[in-house]
Order: sequence, then C-alpha cells, then structure tokens
Amino acid sequence: MEQDWGEAKHRAMQGRLHSLRIRLIDLANNLANLTTEQLGIHCGAIVEDLRSFSYDCMVEGRDRLDEAQFQWRVGEIGELMDFSVDEELKNIERDEHHKPRMTREKRRAMLMDLRIDVPFTELCFVPYDAYDFFMNLGENLKDLVADELRHRARNHAMARLQSAKEEQGVSERPLPQRHLHEESITNNVLEQESKELAIRDNVYRCHWAANQVDAYQRYLQLPVTDDVASAAVEDHRVRQG
Repeated sequence: MEQDWGEAKHRAMQGRLHSLRIRLIDLANNLANLTTEQLGIHCGAIVEDLRSFSYDCMVEGRDRLDEAQFQWRVGEIGELMDFSVDEELKNIERDEHHKPRMTREKRRAMLMDLRIDVPFTELCFVPYDAYDFFMNLGENLKDLVADELRHRARNHAMARLQSAKEEQGVSERPLPQRHLHEESITNNVLEQESKELAIRDNVYRCHWAANQVDAYQRYLQLPVTDDVASAAVEDHRVRQG
C-alpha cells in the first residue's frame, strides 16, 4: 500500500510539473498578443503554481527544517506572491527611466527557457529539496514580466507623445527605429543559446543532486530530537488515516 501511495504522489507531481511547463511555453509564445490584463492573469496563475510547489517542498522535507528556516521560507514565498502586474506598472510610471533591458524576442526566448528550470519529478521528493528551484524560477519570471511591462510602458509613452505632436500640428521625419544591443540576435543564435543553457542546466542538476544526497545522508546520521520524533509519529498517524 505504501508503494501505491508513493506512485500516486509521483504521478500527481509529474502531471503538475508538466502543466507548469505548458503554462510557461504558452506565455512565451503569446507574449506579444496578450493584453496587459491577460499577461497579469497568466503570470498570476504561474506564480500561484510556484507557491504551491514551494510549500509542497517544505512539507516533503519538514523534518529537516527548524523553526527559523520554516519562517524564512514562508516569508520568501510571501514576497513572491506580492508580485502584481498592476503594482509593477505603477512603479514603472513613477520611474522616468523605464527603458526595457532587452528586445521582446530575447525576452520571449528567455521566458521559453524557463521551462528548462522546472525540476524533474524525482527531485521534488526526499532525499532532494527542490524549493530553491521554484523560488529562483519565480524571481526570473518576475524579472522578465517586469521588463515586458517596461517595454509596453515605453511604447505607450511614445505613442502619447506622437499623438500630442500630431494634435499640435507638429510634423517630424520619422526617426530610424533603434534597437537595443541585442538587435543582431537571430532565431538561430537564440536557439543555440537555449541549447547551451540546457547543457549547463543538466550539469548543474547533476552536481546539485549529488550534494543533496550527501547532505541527506549526513542528516540521517544526526541524533533524533523530540521534534523529529513527534513529526514522525504525526506523519505515521496521518498516513494511517
């Protein structure tokens, strides 16, 4: 029966991780077509998924977290959930220098690459702790969405300025379109960068997994405390229903 429950947990997690990857791919593919409101909805749904995964990791490794570590993670998750497209837009409007850091194509490619950062199913269970994977993914998502909002705010400001000039009867020769430093980036270059990222990510995960197993083995050699014993008894009681 215990093996059946383990298999059920594994399959449930596998399905949720797959759905998260699909959400990220969908966001990247439709970035230019989404209204700002729709962008906020998509981003909010992904952040909510990441919050759920982060708490799952805490529950999975609850006997390895002391009170301070637990509260620290709760605070981090709260900061992640504080992200709001509307609030970010207000911050951008207060900042006169809201120039985006990259082109939309580069931003779209980086959003697509976030799917690579979603951990494998096995890494979401003991002896591993995938909490940092989900938190880092959330931070990267927020940075990219904020840059997209800066791009939109800049375009909106330029459109308003042009409209005001037209109303005043001021005509100007159109300026040549300026691109950011990524202007020469082609799809082939972006695809190559994505492949290199996947290779580096795989190497990192191998080292990370080995370190996680080593840390867990050291943890198992620690003396059993009253808190750990109580948690084990409670876990057994819950499993027995």
